[in-house]
Amino acid sequence: MTLRPLFYLSWLALAACTQPSTSSADSTAAPPAAPQVDPVPPVASVPSVASMQAGDGHGERETLSVTSTTGTINCENRNVDITGQHATLILRGHCGMIALLGAYGNLQIEHAEGLRVVGANAQVVTTSDLKTVEIFGERGTFQVGHIDELRVPGRETRLRALSIRSATLHGSNNEITQQDGTAVVEDYGKDNRIGS
Repeated sequence: MTLRPLFYLSWLALAACTQPSTSSADSTAAPPAAPQVDPVPPVASVPSVASMQAGDGHGERETLSVTSTTGTINCENRNVDITGQHATLILRGHCGMIALLGAYGNLQIEHAEGLRVVGANAQVVTTSDLKTVEIFGERGTFQVGHIDELRVPGRETRLRALSIRSATLHGSNNEITQQDGTAVVEDYGKDNRIGS
């Protein structure tokens, strides 16, 4: 029966904590003032990755979303996002960043500032000089002009370029060939080959 006195003691302590204060000084004191906080300035919207890399310097570039599987697209200085599988497209005019998001894409590009591929078995042909090329897919085949910056986290990619300024490889079993020039290469992957 020693538990009963502990129970009563706990109950008394709880009751004492919940009793309102009866001090006259407490009843006349004003509530504490809220701390002063400086207003936060509005934050500008963040542009898309494609517009940051291929922007025209006059704000965010318009992005054309394409779900067609065949046909000809007039870029008209826009970024192009191609979604879906088995797309066979010809891209005419000046394109910003082209993103191929789907497997088995087959693209012929007249002119683009950049290329991003997320999907397996892509085939891309362009003579255009590209600022950035990012290949996240696998087993793709690419034939392009000059590349400023190449990033290949994917695997089993076959890319042939006129020249490459810099290349960063994270994937495996990629084969990169440049016709002339010597790329600055950072190879963090496995069994990648870069040659002339």
